[in-house]
Order: sequence, then C-alpha cells, then structure tokens
Amino acid sequence: MPRQAALYCRSSKDRSAISIQAQRHDLLDLAKSRNLIVTAEFNDAVESGKDTDRPGFQQMLRELKARERAWSAILIYDTSRIGRRRYIAEAFRHECKKLGVEIVFAKVPEVDPISQVILDSVLQAMDEVHSLMSREKGLAAWLRTFVRGFAPAGVRPMVIA
Repeated sequence: MPRQAALYCRSSKDRSAISIQAQRHDLLDLAKSRNLIVTAEFNDAVESGKDTDRPGFQQMLRELKARERAWSAILIYDTSRIGRRRYIAEAFRHECKKLGVEIVFAKVPEVDPISQVILDSVLQAMDEVHSLMSREKGLAAWLRTFVRGFAPAGVRPMVIA
C-alpha cells in the first residue's frame, strides 16, 4: 500500500518560477515517482522564511504533532522553503525525525548519509546567506531612495528647516 505524504509550499515573492503552483506541480510529480499519495497540503504564499510565523507552516507543525496524522513524509521543493534561518531548518528536521516523518526535497540530490550531513549544512548556510544579502540589498535601495528625498512609498519626507 502506498505511503501517505503532505506537501509544503512557500513563496516569498509571486514569481512564476517558484510560485506555489510551480512547486505543487513538481511535488506532485515527485509523489507519483515515489508511489506516495498526497493527503495534505500546506501553503504560505508571499511569506518570508526568516521566521516560523507563517499560517501554513504553523498548521503543518500542528498536524505533524497530531496523533491522528496519517502522512509519514513531507514533500518540499527545496531547503529554503522550510526557512531562511539554520536554526529553523534544524529544529524542523529534528522534530520530523523524532516523529518518524521523512522530509523529501524535489530539488536536492540524494546522497549517502555522511555526505547528507555536509550537504544539509551547506544548503542551510546558503539559505541564510541569501536572506541576509536580500535584506542588505533592500536596505541599500531604501537608503538610495531616501537620500534622493523620497520615502520608500514615493512620498517626499517632511523637511524641517
């Protein structure tokens, strides 16, 4: 009998390449290739991965811990969908392992257990670095706009003489 699985999709921007629909499509293909039946789906559209304060993620955590949970695998597009902070990713992995739930990524290669430790660490670090670089770029753009005399919303700030 096929195992049951859940999907988790998160997008921080509404880009078609990484949209919820694009992720869902790839994850359903993955489920089919692994003979898994998808019985639950959790989504966070236009939600940052910098923390866990996401409705879909929180619902997934509640169901993960529920005694009546039927699924034993979570299909996720890539490591950055879980979160952009290493401690979030590690806490989530630990909880899944403790509860006997396998995490399967669509865009992460399968490797031997020893290499997996290294790969997980590198990908988690890259996810966090991406978030920090995006934040810096955003702040720099905001500063350039402000220096030109405009607030980020395009409203000229009040100047006191």
